[in-house]
Amino acid sequence: MGLQCGIVGLPNVGKSTLFNCLSNAKAQSANFPFCTIEPNVGVITVPDERLNKLVELVQPQNVVPAVVEIVDIAGLVKGASKGEGLGNKFLSNIRETDAIIHVLRCFDDNNIVHVDGNVDPIRDKETIDTELQLKDLETVESRLAKEEKKAQTGGDAKAKRLVEVLHLYKDALVQGKSARSVQLNDLQQEAAKVLGVEFDQGFVLPDGTRMGVSEKREKRTVLPLMGSTFLPGKAEETVKQFEDPKLQEIAWGELYFFRAQAESCIQSVEKYQTSEDPILRLSADMLSTFANFTLGNGKEAQMARKDVAQILRKYLEKEEDPETIASCLFAYYVTSVLIHILPEEGTPPLDRYLSYLPVGQRLFAISMLGHVAYLKGEYARAQGMVQTAMAMTEKIYPIPMIYLYCVAAMCQINQKDQEGARESVIRAWEIARQDKQSVTEGWEMARKDKFLEPFIEYHGLLQGVLEASIRKSEPEVYKKLVDGVIAFSRGWMKIHNPQMQKAVTDLLTPLEYSIAMLACRDWTNQEIGEHLGLSVNTVKHYVSGILEKLHIDKREKIKEFVNQ
Repeated sequence: MGLQCGIVGLPNVGKSTLFNCLSNAKAQSANFPFCTIEPNVGVITVPDERLNKLVELVQPQNVVPAVVEIVDIAGLVKGASKGEGLGNKFLSNIRETDAIIHVLRCFDDNNIVHVDGNVDPIRDKETIDTELQLKDLETVESRLAKEEKKAQTGGDAKAKRLVEVLHLYKDALVQGKSARSVQLNDLQQEAAKVLGVEFDQGFVLPDGTRMGVSEKREKRTVLPLMGSTFLPGKAEETVKQFEDPKLQEIAWGELYFFRAQAESCIQSVEKYQTSEDPILRLSADMLSTFANFTLGNGKEAQMARKDVAQILRKYLEKEEDPETIASCLFAYYVTSVLIHILPEEGTPPLDRYLSYLPVGQRLFAISMLGHVAYLKGEYARAQGMVQTAMAMTEKIYPIPMIYLYCVAAMCQINQKDQEGARESVIRAWEIARQDKQSVTEGWEMARKDKFLEPFIEYHGLLQGVLEASIRKSEPEVYKKLVDGVIAFSRGWMKIHNPQMQKAVTDLLTPLEYSIAMLACRDWTNQEIGEHLGLSVNTVKHYVSGILEKLHIDKREKIKEFVNQ
């Protein structure tokens, strides 16, 4: 089980300095309050002599030590529970950690600003404690009003028990005690689980993503194949094992989509786009959005995405159970992020509901959160999120794990870690493991099931890694990817830039497009050559060809054209 520790305290007490000492991820550290706004995330491996002895005895191919995540959280000031300073941001981040490292300033130095004007560590600690308690009290009172209404009007036994628990929390908080001081009996603990007070055994990722290891959840969920754990090469067999014929059809649609067979996907799921069953309808809408997008059917893709948004609004208004809302939010965020459309303002954050999703869907959602961080340029943070998810997942969920590896590669290539990016893509395509008999067995995550779609979707963001990894070794596969990339680019153009007469991939080969992507990120010809396994002169030749095809005269203008 992994542990997430949040570093908390008043602004400018040294939280980011401590974070930089503990982790390899470097946060900005400066002598002024609120230097940190968004949380910084670092991963620390845990030294274990037992692990070293096991490595000596077994000599495994890979060694994955236990890790602790350290989160550098924005500073808190008095009144944070009412929105003062960065209070709301602070409180939402700290509440999702497993433990806190509370940094208190205990020294005098006129050169280092203190937000309260003088040093008093006892007062500072009480400020943090009080603000957390006030925020908890606000949350408890809000939920109490809702549950009391249920208990009175409907005679709901569960609601009555929950009201009892909420009153215990309220009483403690009013007395200035923390919520964790409340003692609950077995029945009360069971009721409290609804509040998220007690979670399944597991670990927490950045942005509050809680990875439980318990699989006591109902398997009937959106995109059931995505959420299934199976050995690579067993996707079809897994689909055939679904007992519910409707869910099985959805799963067939998933299989077709991830195999880049968009038309077959639509044929399998389109009849469920008018279903009254939210699980079936959301699944069908998600697959229809992506498949029509790939086929260049922009109108149909947008209609399916809008239907997802309407379903979400409907269940939010009904204040539906958190599992249903989690499925709706998952569908909405995924259909938004993958085509780079921001969720509407006021949409609840997905991370608040991730603990209600099965592990497979949660892993895919983490890849989406990582993608969002990537788009913000937070490459180290995004990479830490996805790599921790993969390291801590006990079973293999091929579809979401392929996406996780792709996001990791995207982040690595933007940090110019060519070897790391190449390794991530290869592991997404085929992953090897050593069994107890020390015999290497190839576990081909994407190849065996012919999952091409993730690489097609991420081709542009992978910036040449596919060319460097499989263009020469697997030319047939690469040709299929090329065809898919061209189709995807046309669909993208129709959604995002319909006035363009031709997509970039209609003018450039995938290899030229990858070189163009790297060039517009200010990579030198030598760096591009090292990344793609080409000579500098070959890269120069390709760059000249790109300029000619795009009818531009300077390398600097490539960025402008590609961004179109």
